[in-house]
Amino acid sequence: MSERLAAADPGNAGWQRDLAVSYGRVAMVEARQGARDLALRGFRNGRGILARLKAQSPDDAHLPEDLAWFESQISSSAGTVGDALRYEGCLDRCGLIWANASV
Repeated sequence: MSERLAAADPGNAGWQRDLAVSYGRVAMVEARQGARDLALRGFRNGRGILARLKAQSPDDAHLPEDLAWFESQISSSAGTVGDALRYEGCLDRCGLIWANASV
């Protein structure tokens, strides 16, 4: 449902965020079931949507928190430190996002 709404109106930030949250929720279930690759794909999809929204609305105070959550999920789902680094340096970006959000 979220995918259809987001596709019907790509300019609707609320629907886009809802889609990102849906990706995150499904990815959480996949991670708990041990489907690491599927979970990482879902987390990355959600993060990508939120990154686009942040680029369009840099003053939105909630987007950095949402992005940091996705970054932390990607890092923890990646498993080892080596994997986390391979998965796009998410730990570093997560820290930077949180630091900038608290300013």
